Amino acid sequence: MARPGRGAGMILHVEEAMLSPEFWIARMGEEAAHRVYNPQAINQALKPPHLPFQEAIQTLRQGGDQAALILPAGAVPQGYDRHGQPVTAAWQGQVQKNAILEPFPERWGFSVTRAALRSWPTLDPVFRTPKDQEFDQLQQTRVGVFEPLLILGQSADGQWFLVQSPIYQGWVRQDDVAWCDALTFTRFADRSHLVVITHPRQVVEPEPGSDEEPHVVSVGTMLPEATTFSVGHQASLVHVAVWWPQRAADGSLSVRPALMVKGPGVHQGFLPATRANLLRVAFSLLGERYGWGDSFDRHDCSSFVRDVFQTLGIHMPRNSSAQEQAVSWRQRLSGSYDERRIALEGALAGDVLFMPGHVMVYLGMYRGRPYALHAFVGYRHGGQVHWVNQVMVSPLDIELRDRDLPYLQGVTSVGAVLKTLE
Repeated sequence: MARPGRGAGMILHVEEAMLSPEFWIARMGEEAAHRVYNPQAINQALKPPHLPFQEAIQTLRQGGDQAALILPAGAVPQGYDRHGQPVTAAWQGQVQKNAILEPFPERWGFSVTRAALRSWPTLDPVFRTPKDQEFDQLQQTRVGVFEPLLILGQSADGQWFLVQSPIYQGWVRQDDVAWCDALTFTRFADRSHLVVITHPRQVVEPEPGSDEEPHVVSVGTMLPEATTFSVGHQASLVHVAVWWPQRAADGSLSVRPALMVKGPGVHQGFLPATRANLLRVAFSLLGERYGWGDSFDRHDCSSFVRDVFQTLGIHMPRNSSAQEQAVSWRQRLSGSYDERRIALEGALAGDVLFMPGHVMVYLGMYRGRPYALHAFVGYRHGGQVHWVNQVMVSPLDIELRDRDLPYLQGVTSVGAVLKTLE
Protein backbone atom coordinates (compact mmCIF):
# COMPACT_ATOMS: atom_id res chain seq x y z
CA MET A 1 0.00 0.00 0.00
CA ALA A 2 1.40 3.37 -1.00
CA ARG A 3 1.63 6.16 1.50
CA PRO A 4 0.38 9.61 0.52
CA GLY A 5 2.68 11.86 -1.42
CA ARG A 6 3.22 13.10 -4.93
CA GLY A 7 2.70 10.21 -7.31
CA ALA A 8 1.35 7.92 -4.59
CA GLY A 9 -1.22 5.46 -5.81
CA MET A 10 -3.35 5.37 -2.67
CA ILE A 11 -4.41 7.47 0.29
CA LEU A 12 -2.95 6.54 3.67
CA HIS A 13 -4.80 3.60 5.29
CA VAL A 14 -6.82 2.88 2.14
CA GLU A 15 -6.37 -0.65 0.82
CA GLU A 16 -7.27 -1.92 -2.64
CA ALA A 17 -10.17 -4.03 -1.33
CA MET A 18 -11.82 -0.91 0.11
CA LEU A 19 -12.36 0.48 -3.39
CA SER A 20 -15.21 -1.97 -3.99
CA PRO A 21 -18.74 -1.43 -2.68
CA GLU A 22 -18.95 -5.14 -1.85
CA PHE A 23 -16.27 -4.70 0.83
CA TRP A 24 -18.51 -2.30 2.76
CA ILE A 25 -21.79 -4.06 1.94
CA ALA A 26 -20.46 -7.33 3.39
CA ARG A 27 -19.36 -5.56 6.57
CA MET A 28 -22.80 -4.01 6.99
CA GLY A 29 -24.64 -7.31 7.11
CA GLU A 30 -27.35 -8.78 4.89
CA GLU A 31 -30.39 -7.28 6.63
CA ALA A 32 -29.07 -3.71 6.84
CA ALA A 33 -27.66 -3.78 3.30
CA HIS A 34 -30.79 -5.02 1.53
CA ARG A 35 -33.61 -3.55 3.56
CA VAL A 36 -35.89 -1.59 1.20
CA TYR A 37 -36.93 1.89 2.33
CA ASN A 38 -39.88 3.95 1.13
CA PRO A 39 -38.63 6.85 -1.04
CA GLN A 40 -42.04 8.56 -1.08
CA ALA A 41 -42.09 8.75 2.72
CA ILE A 42 -38.48 9.96 2.76
CA ASN A 43 -39.19 12.68 0.19
CA GLN A 44 -42.16 13.90 2.21
CA ALA A 45 -39.98 14.06 5.32
CA LEU A 46 -37.21 16.06 3.60
CA LYS A 47 -37.52 19.71 4.53
CA PRO A 48 -37.13 21.95 1.44
CA PRO A 49 -34.94 25.00 2.12
CA HIS A 50 -36.71 27.28 -0.38
CA LEU A 51 -39.90 27.60 -2.42
CA PRO A 52 -40.59 24.08 -3.72
CA PHE A 53 -40.51 23.69 -7.47
CA GLN A 54 -44.03 22.26 -7.54
CA GLU A 55 -45.39 25.36 -5.81
CA ALA A 56 -43.71 27.54 -8.43
CA ILE A 57 -45.31 25.46 -11.19
CA GLN A 58 -48.70 25.87 -9.53
CA THR A 59 -48.21 29.64 -9.32
CA LEU A 60 -47.69 29.85 -13.09
CA ARG A 61 -50.52 27.44 -13.89
CA GLN A 62 -52.88 29.69 -11.96
CA GLY A 63 -51.80 32.66 -14.06
CA GLY A 64 -49.36 34.08 -11.54
CA ASP A 65 -46.72 36.57 -12.61
CA GLN A 66 -43.28 35.16 -13.42
CA ALA A 67 -41.76 38.21 -11.73
CA ALA A 68 -43.13 37.02 -8.39
CA LEU A 69 -40.77 34.03 -8.56
CA ILE A 70 -37.60 36.03 -9.27
CA LEU A 71 -35.06 36.03 -6.45
CA PRO A 72 -32.81 39.05 -5.70
CA ALA A 73 -29.52 38.81 -7.57
CA GLY A 74 -27.06 40.75 -5.42
CA ALA A 75 -23.88 42.05 -7.02
CA VAL A 76 -21.50 40.56 -9.58
CA PRO A 77 -18.65 39.24 -7.41
CA GLN A 78 -15.12 40.57 -7.31
CA GLY A 79 -12.31 38.23 -8.29
CA TYR A 80 -10.00 37.20 -11.09
CA ASP A 81 -10.55 36.17 -14.69
CA ARG A 82 -9.18 33.07 -16.42
CA HIS A 83 -5.89 34.90 -17.06
CA GLY A 84 -5.38 35.72 -13.38
CA GLN A 85 -6.24 39.40 -13.84
CA PRO A 86 -8.72 41.25 -11.60
CA VAL A 87 -12.15 41.56 -13.18
CA THR A 88 -12.86 45.17 -14.08
CA ALA A 89 -15.72 47.38 -12.99
CA ALA A 90 -16.57 47.86 -16.67
CA TRP A 91 -16.94 44.11 -17.18
CA GLN A 92 -19.07 43.81 -14.03
CA GLY A 93 -21.28 46.61 -15.31
CA GLN A 94 -21.75 44.89 -18.68
CA VAL A 95 -22.76 41.64 -17.00
CA GLN A 96 -25.17 43.40 -14.66
CA LYS A 97 -26.69 45.31 -17.57
CA ASN A 98 -27.16 42.08 -19.53
CA ALA A 99 -29.06 40.64 -16.54
CA ILE A 100 -31.82 43.26 -16.85
CA LEU A 101 -34.73 40.97 -17.64
CA GLU A 102 -36.59 41.21 -20.89
CA PRO A 103 -39.98 39.47 -21.20
CA PHE A 104 -40.25 36.15 -22.99
CA PRO A 105 -43.65 34.88 -24.15
CA GLU A 106 -43.15 31.24 -23.12
CA ARG A 107 -42.85 30.07 -19.53
CA TRP A 108 -42.47 26.27 -19.78
CA GLY A 109 -39.34 24.49 -20.98
CA PHE A 110 -36.82 21.67 -20.73
CA SER A 111 -33.06 21.48 -20.92
CA VAL A 112 -31.80 19.69 -24.02
CA THR A 113 -28.33 19.00 -22.62
CA ARG A 114 -26.57 18.89 -19.26
CA ALA A 115 -26.38 22.66 -19.21
CA ALA A 116 -24.45 25.04 -16.98
CA LEU A 117 -26.65 27.02 -14.59
CA ARG A 118 -24.94 30.35 -13.93
CA SER A 119 -25.42 33.10 -11.34
CA TRP A 120 -25.13 35.71 -14.10
CA PRO A 121 -25.69 35.57 -17.88
CA THR A 122 -22.07 35.03 -18.91
CA LEU A 123 -19.70 32.10 -19.41
CA ASP A 124 -16.77 34.21 -18.21
CA PRO A 125 -15.48 32.81 -14.90
CA VAL A 126 -14.69 34.72 -11.72
CA PHE A 127 -12.11 33.04 -9.49
CA ARG A 128 -11.23 34.02 -5.92
CA THR A 129 -7.45 34.02 -6.42
CA PRO A 130 -5.18 34.75 -9.41
CA LYS A 131 -3.94 31.14 -9.59
CA ASP A 132 -7.34 29.47 -9.19
CA GLN A 133 -8.77 27.81 -12.30
CA GLU A 134 -11.21 25.46 -10.55
CA PHE A 135 -13.68 27.35 -8.35
CA ASP A 136 -15.68 29.65 -10.61
CA GLN A 137 -17.91 31.76 -8.35
CA LEU A 138 -20.53 32.15 -11.10
CA GLN A 139 -21.00 28.40 -11.63
CA GLN A 140 -23.95 27.16 -9.58
CA THR A 141 -24.48 23.68 -11.01
CA ARG A 142 -25.60 21.88 -14.15
CA VAL A 143 -29.17 20.95 -14.91
CA GLY A 144 -29.80 17.43 -16.13
CA VAL A 145 -30.83 16.46 -19.65
CA PHE A 146 -34.61 16.80 -20.11
CA GLU A 147 -34.95 18.59 -16.78
CA PRO A 148 -38.12 20.70 -16.44
CA LEU A 149 -37.48 24.44 -16.24
CA LEU A 150 -39.67 27.48 -15.65
CA ILE A 151 -38.66 30.35 -17.94
CA LEU A 152 -38.80 33.64 -16.02
CA GLY A 153 -37.40 35.96 -18.71
CA GLN A 154 -34.45 36.49 -21.02
CA SER A 155 -31.25 38.51 -20.91
CA ALA A 156 -30.88 41.86 -22.64
CA ASP A 157 -28.77 40.27 -25.41
CA GLY A 158 -31.36 37.52 -25.98
CA GLN A 159 -28.78 34.76 -25.44
CA TRP A 160 -29.79 33.58 -21.96
CA PHE A 161 -32.90 32.51 -20.05
CA LEU A 162 -33.39 33.13 -16.36
CA VAL A 163 -34.92 29.84 -15.22
CA GLN A 164 -36.21 28.19 -12.09
CA SER A 165 -35.00 24.60 -11.99
CA PRO A 166 -36.08 21.98 -9.43
CA ILE A 167 -33.04 22.94 -7.34
CA TYR A 168 -31.79 26.45 -8.19
CA GLN A 169 -32.67 29.64 -9.98
CA GLY A 170 -30.11 30.92 -12.47
CA TRP A 171 -29.13 31.65 -16.05
CA VAL A 172 -28.94 29.03 -18.82
CA ARG A 173 -27.94 29.65 -22.42
CA GLN A 174 -30.99 29.74 -24.67
CA ASP A 175 -29.42 27.19 -27.02
CA ASP A 176 -29.56 24.68 -24.12
CA VAL A 177 -33.30 25.15 -23.47
CA ALA A 178 -36.38 24.31 -25.53
CA TRP A 179 -39.72 25.90 -24.68
CA CYS A 180 -43.08 24.15 -24.91
CA ASP A 181 -46.75 24.57 -24.06
CA ALA A 182 -48.29 23.71 -20.69
CA LEU A 183 -49.69 20.34 -21.81
CA THR A 184 -46.33 19.17 -23.18
CA PHE A 185 -44.63 20.35 -20.00
CA THR A 186 -47.07 18.37 -17.86
CA ARG A 187 -46.61 15.26 -19.98
CA PHE A 188 -42.83 15.14 -19.83
CA ALA A 189 -42.41 16.60 -16.33
CA ASP A 190 -44.37 13.62 -15.02
CA ARG A 191 -41.86 11.32 -13.33
CA SER A 192 -43.98 8.15 -13.24
CA HIS A 193 -42.39 6.35 -16.24
CA LEU A 194 -38.66 6.96 -16.28
CA VAL A 195 -35.43 5.38 -17.37
CA VAL A 196 -32.89 6.19 -14.66
CA ILE A 197 -29.14 6.20 -15.28
CA THR A 198 -27.30 4.45 -12.44
CA HIS A 199 -23.75 4.23 -13.84
CA PRO A 200 -21.65 6.85 -15.64
CA ARG A 201 -21.01 7.04 -19.38
CA GLN A 202 -24.21 5.42 -20.64
CA VAL A 203 -24.93 5.98 -24.33
CA VAL A 204 -28.11 7.19 -26.02
CA GLU A 205 -27.82 5.81 -29.54
CA PRO A 206 -28.31 8.04 -32.61
CA GLU A 207 -30.92 7.08 -35.15
CA PRO A 208 -29.43 4.90 -37.92
CA GLY A 209 -28.80 6.91 -41.06
CA SER A 210 -28.63 10.25 -39.25
CA ASP A 211 -25.51 12.37 -38.78
CA GLU A 212 -26.28 12.78 -35.07
CA GLU A 213 -23.54 11.85 -32.61
CA PRO A 214 -24.23 9.47 -29.69
CA HIS A 215 -25.17 11.21 -26.45
CA VAL A 216 -23.41 10.20 -23.22
CA VAL A 217 -25.36 10.54 -19.97
CA SER A 218 -24.33 9.93 -16.39
CA VAL A 219 -25.58 8.98 -12.94
CA GLY A 220 -28.84 10.60 -11.87
CA THR A 221 -30.10 11.39 -15.39
CA MET A 222 -33.83 10.70 -15.71
CA LEU A 223 -35.33 10.28 -19.18
CA PRO A 224 -39.02 9.63 -20.00
CA GLU A 225 -39.54 6.08 -21.16
CA ALA A 226 -40.91 5.70 -24.69
CA THR A 227 -43.04 2.86 -26.00
CA THR A 228 -41.58 1.78 -29.31
CA PHE A 229 -40.13 -1.37 -30.80
CA SER A 230 -37.76 0.30 -33.24
CA VAL A 231 -36.07 3.60 -34.03
CA GLY A 232 -35.60 4.17 -37.72
CA HIS A 233 -34.13 0.94 -39.06
CA GLN A 234 -32.90 -0.29 -35.66
CA ALA A 235 -35.00 -2.77 -33.69
CA SER A 236 -35.06 -2.51 -29.89
CA LEU A 237 -33.97 -6.10 -29.26
CA VAL A 238 -31.66 -5.49 -26.30
CA HIS A 239 -32.61 -1.88 -25.70
CA VAL A 240 -34.93 0.31 -23.70
CA ALA A 241 -36.53 3.23 -25.53
CA VAL A 242 -36.45 6.79 -24.18
CA TRP A 243 -37.63 10.18 -25.34
CA TRP A 244 -34.71 12.45 -26.20
CA PRO A 245 -35.19 16.26 -26.20
CA GLN A 246 -34.11 18.50 -29.06
CA ARG A 247 -34.41 22.21 -29.75
CA ALA A 248 -36.20 23.06 -33.00
CA ALA A 249 -35.15 25.96 -35.21
CA ASP A 250 -37.69 28.27 -33.53
CA GLY A 251 -36.51 27.25 -30.04
CA SER A 252 -39.46 24.97 -29.28
CA LEU A 253 -39.21 21.45 -27.90
CA SER A 254 -38.97 18.53 -30.28
CA VAL A 255 -38.65 14.97 -29.00
CA ARG A 256 -37.61 11.79 -30.73
CA PRO A 257 -37.47 8.19 -29.54
CA ALA A 258 -33.97 6.86 -28.91
CA LEU A 259 -32.52 3.56 -27.75
CA MET A 260 -30.22 2.68 -24.86
CA VAL A 261 -28.69 -0.75 -24.37
CA LYS A 262 -30.14 -2.50 -21.32
CA GLY A 263 -27.58 -3.12 -18.61
CA PRO A 264 -26.63 -2.42 -15.00
CA GLY A 265 -26.33 1.31 -15.69
CA VAL A 266 -29.74 1.74 -17.36
CA HIS A 267 -32.72 1.03 -15.11
CA GLN A 268 -36.43 1.22 -15.89
CA GLY A 269 -37.70 3.20 -12.93
CA PHE A 270 -35.80 4.03 -9.77
CA LEU A 271 -33.64 1.44 -8.07
CA PRO A 272 -35.04 -0.13 -4.88
CA ALA A 273 -33.99 2.19 -2.05
CA THR A 274 -31.47 -0.03 -0.29
CA ARG A 275 -28.09 0.79 1.20
CA ALA A 276 -26.46 -1.79 -1.06
CA ASN A 277 -27.84 -0.09 -4.18
CA LEU A 278 -26.79 3.31 -2.86
CA LEU A 279 -23.19 2.17 -2.36
CA ARG A 280 -23.00 0.43 -5.73
CA VAL A 281 -24.14 3.56 -7.54
CA ALA A 282 -21.80 5.76 -5.48
CA PHE A 283 -18.80 3.53 -6.20
CA SER A 284 -19.59 3.59 -9.93
CA LEU A 285 -18.29 7.18 -9.79
CA LEU A 286 -15.05 6.23 -8.01
CA GLY A 287 -12.14 8.11 -9.54
CA GLU A 288 -14.30 10.65 -11.37
CA ARG A 289 -12.57 14.05 -11.52
CA TYR A 290 -13.81 16.68 -9.04
CA GLY A 291 -15.82 19.49 -10.63
CA TRP A 292 -16.93 22.48 -8.56
CA GLY A 293 -20.53 23.32 -9.45
CA ASP A 294 -20.42 20.34 -11.83
CA SER A 295 -17.70 22.05 -13.85
CA PHE A 296 -16.07 19.87 -16.52
CA ASP A 297 -19.38 17.94 -16.59
CA ARG A 298 -18.36 16.21 -13.35
CA HIS A 299 -19.51 16.29 -9.70
CA ASP A 300 -18.65 18.21 -6.59
CA CYS A 301 -19.32 16.79 -3.12
CA SER A 302 -23.00 17.71 -2.85
CA SER A 303 -24.04 16.95 -6.44
CA PHE A 304 -22.35 13.57 -6.02
CA VAL A 305 -24.56 12.87 -2.99
CA ARG A 306 -27.67 14.28 -4.66
CA ASP A 307 -27.32 12.33 -7.91
CA VAL A 308 -26.57 9.06 -6.13
CA PHE A 309 -29.69 9.36 -3.96
CA GLN A 310 -31.72 10.42 -7.01
CA THR A 311 -31.23 6.98 -8.57
CA LEU A 312 -33.23 5.61 -5.61
CA GLY A 313 -36.05 8.12 -6.17
CA ILE A 314 -34.93 10.30 -3.23
CA HIS A 315 -34.65 13.96 -4.20
CA MET A 316 -32.13 15.82 -2.05
CA PRO A 317 -31.40 19.55 -2.24
CA ARG A 318 -28.33 20.59 -4.23
CA ASN A 319 -25.87 22.14 -1.75
CA SER A 320 -24.43 20.58 1.39
CA SER A 321 -25.90 23.02 3.93
CA ALA A 322 -29.40 22.61 2.46
CA GLN A 323 -28.94 18.84 2.45
CA GLU A 324 -28.06 18.90 6.14
CA GLN A 325 -31.08 21.05 6.95
CA ALA A 326 -33.37 18.83 4.87
CA VAL A 327 -32.57 15.50 6.55
CA SER A 328 -35.16 14.85 9.25
CA TRP A 329 -33.06 12.52 11.39
CA ARG A 330 -29.61 13.82 12.30
CA GLN A 331 -27.26 13.19 15.17
CA ARG A 332 -25.05 16.10 16.14
CA LEU A 333 -21.36 15.34 16.59
CA SER A 334 -19.15 17.27 18.99
CA GLY A 335 -16.21 16.82 21.30
CA SER A 336 -12.86 15.19 20.66
CA TYR A 337 -11.93 12.96 17.74
CA ASP A 338 -12.44 9.85 19.88
CA GLU A 339 -15.83 11.05 21.13
CA ARG A 340 -16.98 11.63 17.56
CA ARG A 341 -15.62 8.27 16.42
CA ILE A 342 -17.53 6.51 19.20
CA ALA A 343 -20.70 8.40 18.24
CA LEU A 344 -20.32 7.11 14.67
CA GLU A 345 -20.36 3.48 15.78
CA GLY A 346 -24.16 3.51 15.57
CA ALA A 347 -24.18 4.86 12.00
CA LEU A 348 -24.61 2.64 8.93
CA ALA A 349 -22.94 2.68 5.54
CA GLY A 350 -24.99 5.00 3.33
CA ASP A 351 -25.61 7.55 6.05
CA VAL A 352 -24.41 11.05 5.23
CA LEU A 353 -21.73 13.06 7.04
CA PHE A 354 -22.08 16.85 7.05
CA MET A 355 -19.54 19.57 7.72
CA PRO A 356 -19.47 23.26 6.73
CA GLY A 357 -19.09 23.32 2.95
CA HIS A 358 -18.71 19.56 2.52
CA VAL A 359 -20.71 16.33 2.57
CA MET A 360 -19.66 12.66 2.44
CA VAL A 361 -21.21 9.20 2.21
CA TYR A 362 -20.28 7.23 5.31
CA LEU A 363 -18.89 3.73 4.66
CA GLY A 364 -18.29 2.31 8.12
CA MET A 365 -15.51 1.44 10.54
CA TYR A 366 -12.50 -0.66 9.67
CA ARG A 367 -9.79 -1.45 12.20
CA GLY A 368 -11.06 1.33 14.42
CA ARG A 369 -11.05 4.01 11.70
CA PRO A 370 -14.15 5.61 10.16
CA TYR A 371 -14.21 5.82 6.36
CA ALA A 372 -16.19 7.81 3.81
CA LEU A 373 -16.63 8.08 0.05
CA HIS A 374 -16.68 11.65 -1.21
CA ALA A 375 -15.76 14.04 -4.01
CA PHE A 376 -12.97 16.14 -2.54
CA VAL A 377 -9.99 18.23 -3.53
CA GLY A 378 -7.27 17.06 -1.18
CA TYR A 379 -5.97 16.65 2.35
CA ARG A 380 -2.98 17.50 4.50
CA HIS A 381 -0.39 15.03 5.76
CA GLY A 382 3.09 15.61 7.11
CA GLY A 383 2.66 19.35 6.73
CA GLN A 384 1.99 19.09 2.99
CA VAL A 385 -1.17 19.25 0.89
CA HIS A 386 -1.83 16.11 -1.15
CA TRP A 387 -4.19 16.64 -4.07
CA VAL A 388 -6.94 14.12 -4.77
CA ASN A 389 -9.48 15.99 -6.97
CA GLN A 390 -11.81 13.04 -7.46
CA VAL A 391 -14.41 10.77 -5.90
CA MET A 392 -12.40 8.58 -3.54
CA VAL A 393 -12.45 6.55 -0.34
CA SER A 394 -10.64 8.09 2.61
CA PRO A 395 -10.33 7.57 6.35
CA LEU A 396 -11.59 10.45 8.45
CA ASP A 397 -8.39 10.82 10.46
CA ILE A 398 -6.60 12.49 7.53
CA GLU A 399 -6.34 16.25 7.98
CA LEU A 400 -8.38 18.88 6.20
CA ARG A 401 -6.56 20.55 3.34
CA ASP A 402 -6.82 24.06 4.79
CA ARG A 403 -6.75 23.32 8.54
CA ASP A 404 -4.62 21.33 10.95
CA LEU A 405 -7.66 19.23 11.89
CA PRO A 406 -8.84 15.69 11.05
CA TYR A 407 -11.84 15.47 8.73
CA LEU A 408 -13.89 13.90 11.51
CA GLN A 409 -13.25 16.92 13.75
CA GLY A 410 -14.97 19.07 11.12
CA VAL A 411 -18.07 16.87 10.87
CA THR A 412 -21.07 18.55 12.51
CA SER A 413 -23.67 15.80 12.09
CA VAL A 414 -24.46 12.39 10.65
CA GLY A 415 -27.79 12.05 8.86
CA ALA A 416 -29.80 8.91 8.12
CA VAL A 417 -31.54 9.64 4.82
CA LEU A 418 -32.44 5.96 4.46
CA LYS A 419 -34.64 5.52 7.48
CA THR A 420 -37.99 3.90 8.20
CA LEU A 421 -40.46 6.75 8.65
CA GLU A 422 -43.84 5.00 8.40
